[in-house]
Amino acid sequence: MEAPLPRMIGPGLRRPAVAPGAGPDDTCNGMNPTWLLIPALVLGAHFTMTYNVPARAGRGWSGWPFAVGDWGLFGAVHGAAQHRTLTELAGAALGAGATVGFVMAALSVVGLWLPGTWWHALALAASAASLVLMGGYLGRDKLPALTADLLVIAVATVTWLLP
Repeated sequence: MEAPLPRMIGPGLRRPAVAPGAGPDDTCNGMNPTWLLIPALVLGAHFTMTYNVPARAGRGWSGWPFAVGDWGLFGAVHGAAQHRTLTELAGAALGAGATVGFVMAALSVVGLWLPGTWWHALALAASAASLVLMGGYLGRDKLPALTADLLVIAVATVTWLLP
């Protein structure tokens, strides 16, 4: 008799074993828990993208955390094609890299174009880059972005470490 294959609840996640005769499996009420990450990953991509597409000067808010003229670790925030110094260019690259990382992690969770097991590493790398970027310009407008980053880091780490 062959051992049964592990039951998957999403790419790279295993569903907890249910004792034989325990009744219907309702561990997640029929919902795939990795899909709950999709909004956090999309928000992470949105927040980091706003570094390269900032709001007008003084118009940044919690939903669009960067505005032209914000000053922080990577210098002044400008539009994507207007970075003048190496540190501003590094901030733009960090923002773009984090955005791409969040999008790739979301695609991996859904199972499109990327292996489902990659989402942990992609989400952790994108969240770490976003934490550095948002932390460099720390302010109340960045709190929702930081919260989304910490949520993604917590879920990715816990699900990666669980057997």
